Amino acid sequence: MPFFDSTKPLGLPAGSIRAIIALSVIGLTAYSYLNGINSEALAALSGAIITFYFKTRTDQEASK
Repeated sequence: MPFFDSTKPLGLPAGSIRAIIALSVIGLTAYSYLNGINSEALAALSGAIITFYFKTRTDQEASK
């Protein structure tokens, strides 16, 4: 199996793009908290992303 697959997004293995986005959000959130940047919008965005992720996973598992 080749590493780059033209049928997947950006030719990467399944789940790679989701992992990159998740790590970016976690990194941005950690960076802002460590540098004392208190952003209500960033906290709300992080909460919305986490809620969407777990809601999607719950729906996928329920449909199996």
